[in-house]
Amino acid sequence: MARDKYLGITCHGICRSTWTLESFLLKLVHISKSASAERLVALIKTALDEWGITPDKIVNITTDGAPNMKNTAELLEIPWIYCASHIINRSVFLAIEKVDVISALVKKAHNICLFFRSQPGKSDLEEKMALTRASAKVLTMSTPTRWGSVFKMFKRLLLARDAIRICQTLDRTGMTPNFADHEWAMLTELRDVLQNLHETSQFLSQQKTTTIGVTGYLFATILRTHLSDEGVADDLVDPVIAEFKNVLATDLRSRIRILGSNVNDELLLAIYLDPRSKEFDYVDDASVRKRTLQKAKELTAALLQEGGSANTIYKDGDEEHVNDEETARAWARQIRIFGNRARNAQCALSNTRTWDQELDDYHGLPSYDLFESEKMMTDPLAWWRANESSFPRVAALARRYLCITPTSVPCERIFSAGGRTVTKTRCSLSVERTPILVFLMCNKHHMPPNT
Repeated sequence: MARDKYLGITCHGICRSTWTLESFLLKLVHISKSASAERLVALIKTALDEWGITPDKIVNITTDGAPNMKNTAELLEIPWIYCASHIINRSVFLAIEKVDVISALVKKAHNICLFFRSQPGKSDLEEKMALTRASAKVLTMSTPTRWGSVFKMFKRLLLARDAIRICQTLDRTGMTPNFADHEWAMLTELRDVLQNLHETSQFLSQQKTTTIGVTGYLFATILRTHLSDEGVADDLVDPVIAEFKNVLATDLRSRIRILGSNVNDELLLAIYLDPRSKEFDYVDDASVRKRTLQKAKELTAALLQEGGSANTIYKDGDEEHVNDEETARAWARQIRIFGNRARNAQCALSNTRTWDQELDDYHGLPSYDLFESEKMMTDPLAWWRANESSFPRVAALARRYLCITPTSVPCERIFSAGGRTVTKTRCSLSVERTPILVFLMCNKHHMPPNT
């Protein structure tokens, strides 16, 4: 409302004791100058220094596809992931633009919605929707910057289809062009295609559940099932819809590398450390799948070997890991105090496997099921919580990589919180006070009670 520019910086991690995914707003920074990559790097470094976060603790950065954001990650020398929701939205609007018939249909739908959102069309539609017992929802128009907006526009139009037809038969002055029967049929097919994409984007955007490990499954399903007419009789395939699907699928493939062997290391490790997708069985090509699996194991082995001691995988903030020498002294003290009972307990509790044996054991496990019931998906963090004692070193890596968020939705939610803070009646809030209020709003669930 105040037309000020801000940079939102969120942080995500998995709690060591409870294996729950936590999200924090580190800072909302006002941008008074140009949002160049160099400027953003300086702002991000300042925010990280305030929290005592060094770059080596950051696994990756997830942002939209803007060049300055990608360049920011490169200047920070931190791996970058292109937001999956931005990819889907970008591909949808590009496919609409390239298929002339679909583009014209979207424009006509937009005009019809515009007519029925203003008087007298709005009153007429509400009256006819009451007669047809349709769900009384206001028609919504598509916006390129709003994810899933084309799907929502088509969905609302189809819900009000009978009422719109009644209004159109009255042929009022100023009425927008009617939808023909074949256009209504096309709207139905497009709604179904776009619904699948929208639901995938929503699933990936969860903030309390780790979803990075199943991104490969989801994009493979989109390309194989939702955007493919394989197995459908030719006379049942609408050529316009088929063209739209083809353009959409081609653009998605050009933007996502997760289905091939050229996937970045952080994403590869996250998928491998998710027990549900560790075999990469969504990759069709057997040779590519084998190479990808082998590369994931080699990357994991390199990290485990780099960790050195059995008790340390990576530097972890202010908490110092207990090294082997300290552990030996502690056990010696317990044995002197408790005698054979402590000695027997040491034998039972000590993990005699080397890191490579532990990795081989994890590598050899079959993939964990995606679903535990008809309505419930399995939780990889619950699996690791139950199996951490069996794979302590690999579990530490899983905690590090499964916290990666595949979308930039957490930052989008911060901007929504900003919109609820800077309202028409509060649009004169200073650029110093606004970030504080948004920070408190977004992090209030982390604060102690009665504060």
